Amino acid sequence: MIKNKTVVVVGAGASNDLGLPIGKGLQERIADLVGNEQNGMRKYLRSACAHYFSSDRQRADRAFQRLS
Repeated sequence: MIKNKTVVVVGAGASNDLGLPIGKGLQERIADLVGNEQNGMRKYLRSACAHYFSSDRQRADRAFQRLS
């Protein structure tokens, strides 16, 4: 058991042994996650604008363009 304050420094490749992505694979995974999140937010915004301006499609589209 560690009794003193301790900092453990683990190299970037340590996660590779656990099967986690590193390097380019990690970069691609992060890009996929961010892209999916942004696409989900865009769908939500479009839906919210369409609901709020349900009687005026052009106004809903303009509102969505300003928000996105």
